[in-house]
Amino acid sequence: MGHSTLLDAERSPHPFSFFLFTTIWTSQKKKFFFIMTGNNKKEMSSPSKINIIPLGRDCNVAEMLRTLGWRQCALPFDWVYSSLDSICQCFEDNFKLFHTGLKFNKKRNGLIDHYGFIYVHDYPSPADMICSDFHIGEGMLWEYNPVGSDWESHYPLVKSKYDRRVDRFLSMMKSPNPILIFSEFGVKYAKILRQVLTDVYHKTNVLIINSTRETDHEKNAPHNIIHGYFGSDPQKWKQAVEENIGILIS
Repeated sequence: MGHSTLLDAERSPHPFSFFLFTTIWTSQKKKFFFIMTGNNKKEMSSPSKINIIPLGRDCNVAEMLRTLGWRQCALPFDWVYSSLDSICQCFEDNFKLFHTGLKFNKKRNGLIDHYGFIYVHDYPSPADMICSDFHIGEGMLWEYNPVGSDWESHYPLVKSKYDRRVDRFLSMMKSPNPILIFSEFGVKYAKILRQVLTDVYHKTNVLIINSTRETDHEKNAPHNIIHGYFGSDPQKWKQAVEENIGILIS
């Protein structure tokens, strides 16, 4: 992704709109075409707007959205390692201690915050050949390099970026727009995630596309959680969305 795109995503006060349009009727089944609209594209009339959120457990889901051209803006969990416990506690606490109380993880290639989120892409390493304020906090730094001992000097910049991302996320939760989530959790944890979104944010119009290797997930599966193993294949993620997006607008 080019620098201008990343900067637009970080600075945009509101997420780009993700539009769905019913264009073809075949055998009483709707087919949908997906159109990302940016500043230079004309918006269609009366679209259905959907907020798209990558939500754990690592950066793969954000990368899949970016590859598909569906990443609307920078959000809190894009480039971090996230457990469901950390996410739930963070939601219930309204992000009060998000990205605070940082300390090194065991490998010293990342920093762990109060909730247990691990940040491996945000703080520079002496091994990074090129690093500027642009790269810091943008998920662009190699995760296997050790974090530099001077990481605290970069903290104000990274924290300010995460504060803006939290604000965007909370705005999405307050919005009446439907929500599409990409996640990678076990079957039972995806169900808990859906319930937490309902309990904390009162969000019910949610579709979770969840990548898991577990196969016993058909029985009693909630209709708005779609399980399958999509891995790092963006086309599999896209197909899962195309086949199930009607859940959000039916």
